[in-house]
Amino acid sequence: KKLATLLKDCNVRRLIIIGGEPTLWSHLFEFNEFCKQIGLKTQMVTNALRFSDNSFWNEYQERPNDLIGVSLKGYDARSYKEVTGISDFTSVSSGLKRALNFFECGISTVYSSADGSELVKTAHFAKEVGANYLSVGLCTPSITKEGISGKFLAKPTDVVSGIVNYYQEVTSIMGDKMGFSMKLPLCLLPNDFLELLISKKQISTLCQLRHKTGLIFGVDGEVIVCNTLYDYPIGKFGKDFTTKNGLMKFLNSPTISGYYDKLNNYPSEKCISCKRYSTCGGGCPMFWSYYKADEVITGFD
Repeated sequence: KKLATLLKDCNVRRLIIIGGEPTLWSHLFEFNEFCKQIGLKTQMVTNALRFSDNSFWNEYQERPNDLIGVSLKGYDARSYKEVTGISDFTSVSSGLKRALNFFECGISTVYSSADGSELVKTAHFAKEVGANYLSVGLCTPSITKEGISGKFLAKPTDVVSGIVNYYQEVTSIMGDKMGFSMKLPLCLLPNDFLELLISKKQISTLCQLRHKTGLIFGVDGEVIVCNTLYDYPIGKFGKDFTTKNGLMKFLNSPTISGYYDKLNNYPSEKCISCKRYSTCGGGCPMFWSYYKADEVITGFD
């Protein structure tokens, strides 16, 4: 509540509750109610599984979030268990339908495969449960104090091939109501395909880290610049700042500015003269903790 009040003082318009899984948080309803009282909109990102529980769903509808982000982990029982370890696909389908119908919203999924037909199956299931939009994100490396893992990553060129080869079928299923959050460098996409996505407004790039338009807070008030870097906070509420002015001073300090500058460096010399760099940024900086940028980035002719 203290953090929410501070963010409201900073003219933040929307607070996003992520996890883990926020529906398991015992203070969710109380927090939603508090944010409404102070005039701060909330959005929750959820897998929607708990919405299949009638008791929880009834209570949630009385104290919901203003917006919701529905995350799809699998398109059938096999794929869902493969990702989550959970077998009850019937329940998650029920929860997804309730969430999508209540908020009349879309669904998001993470794609990291050499097999683009996975996207087709995902699109079919998204339509089946009532999604009016499909957002496709790409997997990034896992970075913890234990090391860097690319366990769920597919080869970047294979991921792009899967997207290009099956795009027409996927966008047809969704009636063009879809888009890609392209974390890979744009130069990996065929230029005519990239121009098509741009013309149809089906591609987004540059996250809040690149734009410096958002902050992430951990459960104990830690400041985190990227979800991937949750093990590496750069500050903490109550220690480095407690007020609006204190937060602004902290964020604009030479140490923190330098930290952002390092993360936002050109990943490759090929990016320096690239005309698309302002909208591409060389891809997600986290990729270059696992891959060598010069081996992946091709640059535009």
